[in-house]
Amino acid sequence: MDLHITVKSALPIGDPQGEFPVLASENMTMGMLLRTVCKDNGIRMKSSYTMKNSSQQELRWSSTLRENMVMSGAILYLHDNEDGVEVRSLQCNVWWYLGFISMIIGAVGLITICVLHYKDGLPYYSTKRDNSKIFSDLFQYGIVMDAGSSHTKMFIYKWDGDKYQNTALAHQVHLCSVKGAGISSYELDPSQLAPPLRVCLEEAKTVIPTDKHKDTPIFLGATAGMRLISEVNSSSSEAILAVVRNTIAECKFNFSVPDRQARIISGAEEGLFSWITSNYISGQFGVKVPNEMKSSNKWLLGATGEGTVGAMDLGGASTQLTYFAGEGVQMPSDYSSSAVLYGSNYSVYTHSYLCYGINEITRKFKALLVKNQNYSTVINNPCSPSGVNTTETYQEVFEAPCTKDSHGGSAVDKVALLGDRNIVCHVGTAWNVGPRCARRSVPIPWNGAFHYQKQPEQPDRFCKWNAPQLTLLYSRNRPISSFTQNTTYIFEGSSNYTECSDTVSQLFNFSAPCPYGDHCSFNGTYQPPVMGNFYAFSNYFYEASFLNLTTNKSYTTLKEYETAISTLCRKPWSEVKTMKADPEFLPWYCFRGSYILILLRDAYKFTDDTFQNINFINTLNGTEIGWSLGFMIASSSYSAPDIKDLFFSTASFVLLVILFVVFIIIAVGFGIFARRYHVMKKKGMYNKLPGYGAI
Repeated sequence: MDLHITVKSALPIGDPQGEFPVLASENMTMGMLLRTVCKDNGIRMKSSYTMKNSSQQELRWSSTLRENMVMSGAILYLHDNEDGVEVRSLQCNVWWYLGFISMIIGAVGLITICVLHYKDGLPYYSTKRDNSKIFSDLFQYGIVMDAGSSHTKMFIYKWDGDKYQNTALAHQVHLCSVKGAGISSYELDPSQLAPPLRVCLEEAKTVIPTDKHKDTPIFLGATAGMRLISEVNSSSSEAILAVVRNTIAECKFNFSVPDRQARIISGAEEGLFSWITSNYISGQFGVKVPNEMKSSNKWLLGATGEGTVGAMDLGGASTQLTYFAGEGVQMPSDYSSSAVLYGSNYSVYTHSYLCYGINEITRKFKALLVKNQNYSTVINNPCSPSGVNTTETYQEVFEAPCTKDSHGGSAVDKVALLGDRNIVCHVGTAWNVGPRCARRSVPIPWNGAFHYQKQPEQPDRFCKWNAPQLTLLYSRNRPISSFTQNTTYIFEGSSNYTECSDTVSQLFNFSAPCPYGDHCSFNGTYQPPVMGNFYAFSNYFYEASFLNLTTNKSYTTLKEYETAISTLCRKPWSEVKTMKADPEFLPWYCFRGSYILILLRDAYKFTDDTFQNINFINTLNGTEIGWSLGFMIASSSYSAPDIKDLFFSTASFVLLVILFVVFIIIAVGFGIFARRYHVMKKKGMYNKLPGYGAI
């Protein structure tokens, strides 16, 4: 039975308005009626449209006109119930279950593979890793003992076992300072060196896991202090190293080649290793600090060394200068060093000046003052503040390897008393035993008188006679004088910067012949022109810090350094003594600064333009700059890599990411569909067909 029905629009303003007559069967559903009205009148169908009767009761989409008791001639109202669609109950249907399961699979899977891949790219010692056994087995340790001229330090390093390009990405994890002075100070009784060394070695046992001890290489590198002893008395240096090797061998670390693992390193090695440290911790090799490293590394440099920083180390007994001299620069083999690091080969200029470390150059300066002032016991020191006196003994000034030939001048020969009459006379390079010096009998009376007649045909031969606690010297510049071995020199400060600078310059031989054209620093030593940026550390930094040239400054100009030194050197002791520094060193900061200035400006030839490329620094990224870290990095290329098992390859990681992202997208799709399904079912848009489920 067909019904004549009028549908009135109750839609919001802007939507179709008016009355729409419809001829409909009494079995037509409200949803079909809505579609018919919209289709016949050009109204865009919306799922939010509903029909209401005259009582404003909403008629379900799936209900028929008969069920709603709609009679012919009835008036129905078309509403838009967009704001009132019931979605709050969201009754669970199969789509919600599928969406929830897909979301769990996608989210959990994605998080898991990202965490595992992130840990694949972390150093195993990173604090972001856990401490489980699976990670603790996959890194290596190394120990380096820096046996300097004034102290010994033990550093423990750690790195990923598989390394990168066969080079360790090492990181310092522990530092132990050995009590006492440097190992070179144990020359008279080397056995006393063992106890303080054992203290630090015991610390290493607690820091490094026990199961790693046998695989942990340990090294000791002795620097300039031991190089000096070795040159003067090699048996003494070997006795010291024997104690060192025996003490280290007591531990269960990897010390399989004692002669190579505990030795005196050359000045060139010390310079090269400091250069490696400087460029590694500053990121100039293209690798990041290990604790900040992610799964990928960007390599910034080729094998040339362009962009690296130079390293200038001023230690106690020697000073080193190392830098990349430029592409294509041909250097004498004695002045170049090479290293293969992170897959690239680097060749740099390097040289070490023995006896030009801050302690030994100070000793040489004192000896020079004594010599220039005719060996008087009261010495004017133009580099010390006026009003302060310092005292030094004969042994402290002259009985050291760097000054042992300074007390009588280079032409003074040595004579030692043997028995009552015989003497040992050193002329040139030969020792002669007998009661004769320079072909003339020399009476040796015990009253201290000494008579020497210089031979006209041998004008450069002189004698020095050593009797018990008595030294008699003769030189062409002064008559014979007597000194006791306990002579004390008093150095009186005068705050004379001009004289100070002139005297310090005498420590360098700038007029020595240069076999390399104009490319020499001093003493006939080859040096190509400086280029690039430089890190100046150790005593360079301490002096610059004392001069207040390291605070809030990106660089220091040559003029600023010269002004700071000249100002300091003109101050009296009453002003200098109030400055913050170790009182023992306060009288010597003027000399140290003057020495550094002449070394950098006149010897190394830093100009107004290049001086500001020097960065006075001692630590970088929390790591002290020195040679030990560079030594460990360079040595790591000789150890076999400990290959770690990755959780999955990069290709597998990418495929898994795509898979789990697809699961998340499917989950979102299920959720949207489930919501639409619920709303439509609520309105009767989805009904089971008659006979649904029948076979």
